[in-house]
Amino acid sequence: MRMPFRRDEASRPKLKSPDDTMTLFEHLAELRTRIIRSGLAVLVGVIVIMAFYDPILRFLLRPYRNLCERRPTLCESGTDLVAIGPLSGLSTRLSIATYGGIILALPVILWQIWRFVVPALHAKEKKYAIPFIVSSVVLFAMGGFVAYWTLDKALEFLISWSGSEVTQIYPVDKYVGLIGAMIAAFGVAFLFPVLLVFLQLV
Repeated sequence: MRMPFRRDEASRPKLKSPDDTMTLFEHLAELRTRIIRSGLAVLVGVIVIMAFYDPILRFLLRPYRNLCERRPTLCESGTDLVAIGPLSGLSTRLSIATYGGIILALPVILWQIWRFVVPALHAKEKKYAIPFIVSSVVLFAMGGFVAYWTLDKALEFLISWSGSEVTQIYPVDKYVGLIGAMIAAFGVAFLFPVLLVFLQLV
């Protein structure tokens, strides 16, 4: 006996995910959930960084001030950075809060990524969840530490290219942007071994 069905349901293909248990639309809904949770974690991190903005800014300025003490000729405008324009201070605060929020939320973000791909993995591969997250956080932190530790050397190298006839004035938002770029670059570079293992599992 043939079961009745609607024509549009019969003609509509059901796309399966790689694990053959979720439809494509269910997979997209799962992805949306993971993105929302990661975004909420970043938002909480941003709020925390905002609450400690002043000590964090002093911490970030330390490499520049150390350079000025060691090479005063490279810091003709003094050890204080300048805000150029009325929005410079706001953009600096938002940049620090965003970078810091992402770093604080990194364990949650990595966990959400793992939970999204874990249905496609075999049972023996799922046991790597905790090592994956812990090693990723530790390696990224190591990369960020190396970036911060070498920042004064990087500043000295970059400033020396300006020439002796150029007066150096450093906007604080550009300085924060440089720190963010260096931390991201070093952090991702240190994550490369974990990325290779992750791609092998997927």
